[in-house]
Amino acid sequence: MRRVFSAFRARQGGRGQRILLVLLISLVLVSAAWFAVETYGTSIETDRTLQTQPAS
Repeated sequence: MRRVFSAFRARQGGRGQRILLVLLISLVLVSAAWFAVETYGTSIETDRTLQTQPAS
């Protein structure tokens, strides 16, 4: 005997906004980490790295 399922019941995961929420929160956290690293990187630059070296 063959069992017939509807397309909705055959899905492994239900539709929901949880995955969208997880992706958005992840994007916000990555953006915050990137901003923190960029800010730290610019704050530790010394005067020597900011000066241009004379061409020889």
